[in-house]
Amino acid sequence: DLKVLQSSGMGVAWHAKPAVALQADLAINYLGLEALTWIWA
Repeated sequence: DLKVLQSSGMGVAWHAKPAVALQADLAINYLGLEALTWIWA
């Protein structure tokens, strides 16, 4: 997971383990992936 986050332009951690969430640009812990539409709208 960390290698993918580092190689992507923007990493989104969805209900991820703490180590992964810290490395991501955005972490979603309590909502579904539809939260991305609210953030990017």
